[in-house]
Amino acid sequence: MLNKRLLKECYNQRSYIPIVTASSIINSIFIIVNGYLLAKTVDSIFIQKESLSGVSSFIILLSISAALKAVANLFLENSIKNRSEDIKNNIRRSIFNSILDSNPYKVKSQKVGETINLLTEGIEMITSYFSQYVPQVVGAFMVPLFIVVSVVITDR
Repeated sequence: MLNKRLLKECYNQRSYIPIVTASSIINSIFIIVNGYLLAKTVDSIFIQKESLSGVSSFIILLSISAALKAVANLFLENSIKNRSEDIKNNIRRSIFNSILDSNPYKVKSQKVGETINLLTEGIEMITSYFSQYVPQVVGAFMVPLFIVVSVVITDR
């Protein structure tokens, strides 16, 4: 489940949401293209009874598409990870400022172990939340949507 308070932090990092959305769209497009090329290759070999030289263009295009997908994913995942680190640093800075701005006696009365755990391990988990979990949730919505739309368009 998506945490509403954490998602508000995405809006401070303006490029995070467009990059995550672009990543899902690009992955969806490559899944559809690779599926189409694979289906054409299998159809040509087993149904059309073409030789391997007859489907070499599909195999080459499939290889190029897979390579482009790998490069795009590498770039986009790196960008998402960098934005996630920025979000984590903003949250950490906000927590430190909150502690520094609060009453010292109130801070002293807080449980030190919980506060230290929050500022170390808790904050570090935010990176994986924004770099892995949120993109997976967006992808879980976008990929099936693109596949359904492409099937509806091509299956007329």
